[in-house]
Amino acid sequence: MSFDWIRSLFAIGLVLAALSGRAESHAGLPPDAEYVSVDARGHLIRHGERVRFWGVVGKFPGVHYAGKDIDPYRVNEATVERLKFLGFNMVRFWEAPDPDQPYEKGDRSRNDVIDHFIATCYENGILIWWAGFGGAVGRALPADAGVIDDPESAAAWADAVGGDGWPLGKKSFISSWDPRAKALRVRNLTRLADHVNRHTGRRYADEPAIAVWELVNEDWWLFNMQRGGFLRSPPFFIEQLRDQWNGFLDRKYANDATLKAAWGNNLLEGESLAERSVALLPLPRRNVDDQQAVSLGVAVESAVASAIDQAMFNERRGSDVLEFLVEMILEQKRAERDALKPLGRSLSLSPMIFDTGVGGDLPTQMVHAAADAVSHATYINGTMHPDPSHRRFPWYSALEEHPRLCWDKPWLENTRQPGKPFLVYENNIMQPAKYRAEHPIRMATLGMINDWDAVVFHYWGMPRDPRLPEPFTAPIDQATPHHPTQGYHFQFDPVLQAATTAAGGMFTRFVAEPVAEPTTFVFGRRSIFAPAMVDYGPFSERFMPTAWRYGARLMLDPTREDDAILGSSRRRGVYEPSPIRPTEQITIDPQGGFIRIDTPGAVSFCGFLGEDTAIDFEHGVRFDHVSVVNDPGMAYPVAADEKYLAVVLWSRDGLALTESKELSLFATSTAFNDGFEIDESKVTAEWFWPRGAIRALGELPVRHARVAGTLQSEALRGRTYTVLDWHGRVVRTGSVDGGAFTLDPVDRAYEVRFSRVP
Repeated sequence: MSFDWIRSLFAIGLVLAALSGRAESHAGLPPDAEYVSVDARGHLIRHGERVRFWGVVGKFPGVHYAGKDIDPYRVNEATVERLKFLGFNMVRFWEAPDPDQPYEKGDRSRNDVIDHFIATCYENGILIWWAGFGGAVGRALPADAGVIDDPESAAAWADAVGGDGWPLGKKSFISSWDPRAKALRVRNLTRLADHVNRHTGRRYADEPAIAVWELVNEDWWLFNMQRGGFLRSPPFFIEQLRDQWNGFLDRKYANDATLKAAWGNNLLEGESLAERSVALLPLPRRNVDDQQAVSLGVAVESAVASAIDQAMFNERRGSDVLEFLVEMILEQKRAERDALKPLGRSLSLSPMIFDTGVGGDLPTQMVHAAADAVSHATYINGTMHPDPSHRRFPWYSALEEHPRLCWDKPWLENTRQPGKPFLVYENNIMQPAKYRAEHPIRMATLGMINDWDAVVFHYWGMPRDPRLPEPFTAPIDQATPHHPTQGYHFQFDPVLQAATTAAGGMFTRFVAEPVAEPTTFVFGRRSIFAPAMVDYGPFSERFMPTAWRYGARLMLDPTREDDAILGSSRRRGVYEPSPIRPTEQITIDPQGGFIRIDTPGAVSFCGFLGEDTAIDFEHGVRFDHVSVVNDPGMAYPVAADEKYLAVVLWSRDGLALTESKELSLFATSTAFNDGFEIDESKVTAEWFWPRGAIRALGELPVRHARVAGTLQSEALRGRTYTVLDWHGRVVRTGSVDGGAFTLDPVDRAYEVRFSRVP
């Protein structure tokens, strides 16, 4: 069975599926401007204006409350109300309705609760990054053998998938080369896109609430293929893969003589293009045991097999392997996109991403480049310092070193592609972390320097019970040996959330100008498919310092052979100057340990003030008499000569501070659960996942280090103020005396809003 015949058959099937009597109709739908789309410069727009999103991944919707005594509708509504108060304008979630389960509006079934949540978000101005496709593609069952017209292979295929079937979703390698698996995915994705939300009256395909479509979350297909993950597939599918690999070589080289000449006669004994027996080797990210375990149809003696290694093969052979894998996954992704895009207004207008993640893999960036948008993530797990002589021991602040948003290898500094929206699908800092308030400020800073389009934080759960007077009063979540990713949960953390809300206010209001002419790293064909360049080769050390200082873009150009750096770049090193000034509005000072943002629409200081007691901004704002007041009994209090804080004053309507109708002030430092305790002797550099260093997670009440001081600005003159607590309740109100407002720790303020007197 030839690879070319399979490809042609599958392509015809996709076209027929996409055109199977579906007449696209715009009747009753909102105007196109209501949908999020991508403009000619590669940014997100809505209602004719550019828009940025600041979102959160969460345990949405309230389907887990269905059938309990808590109304899941109320859970949805309380969640959306809370998210709106916190300043989020996007949610990302994986839950998908079951198209085989009809429902009636209001029946509180799982499908009903999902659709109610989408409608509730939309009504409140919160849009959806929907990742539901990834987990809703089902399994390939023996009865599905007739999905394509190929009776000759039907029985063998049915036997290969087995009685329980074979998964079609995440890390299902066969979905990228088996024609039946491809067709089944398209069929199932199409059925899901056709699901009607009875709360909005629209099919998902037409739903303006969905701003971003995601085919799969962290499939990392190329990454895992290079590690031999496909070897777990049944032999029937391994044989298919071998046949298609040899078909690729046949199209490229036509015969054994040409292949041998190109590869320098670098073939194993028994390999022949004429016999379609060339092994899919070497895998650039090899697992030697896996490569020894299978010859993909080649009769390799054990003595030869034991020596299989990248070193045996020249660069040309390895490059062909990578080129073949990239071509294969792109064919699948494009086919699914081309089948889904015509199905409705949202699908056709709003961006679709092919996958998420893998910033450290150059070939994977080819896949991202072919999608409507590029999406990557990062996490900060190293929050403690193992050296007792370090002045912040046992804690660690990344503001006191040259900037980065990773541990050692960048995922965000090196993946922003020109002409494509850049979307951060997940990020957060691992708890516990004394200096966590800096993380969202750093995210917004790099996002403004490099002109990102969306940032989404992980992970926000649901309210414990919306009927409680304070459903968001709970101990701060932290990593544990049994649940390490709980360290990324932050719905009960006033400190991290205050900094996140403030940073999002700046990011979504476009308060700072991006770098005007960012440096572009250009990779030609030779590097894109070179095994030695999978990790970006010698360019890798330049990404971080360049992205923070000059801005950075990644350009992949398979039409050129060589690489280039267009613009200024730096290596990380001891001679990097401080402070760093990517623009006139942003100062990053590793020696001083702070980031300062100073613009007409917002001012921000995050870091260590030390012995100083005032912060002066160029735009007529001064924060004076600054101190940090620790709650009695708080673990790891903020010292007077440390004075760590994040303070942000920003315009809520995007106008200049002096012109805005409403301003928001956030000032926060740190907090710990009462009784929190760590064993400092067990703090190590391997603080990525807890190793027993936490003696006690602590409990309520949460004890704070609170910021005090006087904010002075002509922008405050003539305004009224409202002090809000963590729950959004009014603590006190009043009028600004002159142009100064005093932040009093007694208020236990979460936010202060300043409004113009009518």
